[in-house]
Amino acid sequence: AALETFVIVSFVTFITAITASETSTNSQINTFLSFLLGNEVDNSKYLILFTLLIIISAIFRLAFLYFASINAARIGSSLSQSCYDIILRRPYIVHVNKESSKAIDAITFNVARSIKVFVSIQIVFSSIFLTSSIIFALLSVSWKSTLIIIISIFLCYFFLYTLSKDH
Repeated sequence: AALETFVIVSFVTFITAITASETSTNSQINTFLSFLLGNEVDNSKYLILFTLLIIISAIFRLAFLYFASINAARIGSSLSQSCYDIILRRPYIVHVNKESSKAIDAITFNVARSIKVFVSIQIVFSSIFLTSSIIFALLSVSWKSTLIIIISIFLCYFFLYTLSKDH
């Protein structure tokens, strides 16, 4: 989330560096980037840094999604093994009197649903963290712009909600 936030903040700096004159580049972010890239900062260095940040951020995001899926699959595997273990440890007469295919179908269906829930919960927590860090970064850059952006987003959601509610 920190990398994605830094990409957004560096995007503003990158666009400002490309479009602004030489004298209008006085900010804490530009000072940090000048320290990082050296005293001579030109647009090509900003472009390279911005591109690298996007690539690194995307790699970290994909790695998170991969590991979240692997984690959910391990939990699902453990759940299904426990369920099958419980079914197999039942007395023989229970197996003879009941159709076990229904239990197996139920386990398969419910474990798959559980895996989807685990992945969704992990993504929601990651998105909450990402949104919070983006809002914090935007607040540190400009609280007026952040307020305008948040109000705009809420108005768009409210408009879409009322539009979809009518249909």
